Amino acid sequence: MPAKSGEHVSCVYVVHFPDANAIKIGCAQFAHRRLNTISKDFGLPDYENGYLLRGPCSRDIHKIEKKLQKSVHEFTIAPTNNMNQVIRGSGESEFFEPTSMSIILIELFKVAKKCKGTVISGIPRK
Repeated sequence: MPAKSGEHVSCVYVVHFPDANAIKIGCAQFAHRRLNTISKDFGLPDYENGYLLRGPCSRDIHKIEKKLQKSVHEFTIAPTNNMNQVIRGSGESEFFEPTSMSIILIELFKVAKKCKGTVISGIPRK
């Protein structure tokens, strides 16, 4: 569920959706709630191997999300199901090829260092 007007968005998340064979970069106040919502369209995310960026940089979270997405723009994909049909759903334009994960993580850690944020490995389910 996207943040409501005036709602504080507190983290950027990076997570693999195995069923869609894609990496998702997004932002949310509560990553687990957002991921549960979009899992209806894209299958369950790999919470254990996902990443969150939190901390003082949360006021710039939308800019950070867009910066990460731009860094791997050439890897943008439309996720597909097992029959190779394009899955349409919320956030579908923010999916990237799994091979882009190393680039995303390098950028994520650079941003975290610059804004004094914290990268958390593994996305809590609650």
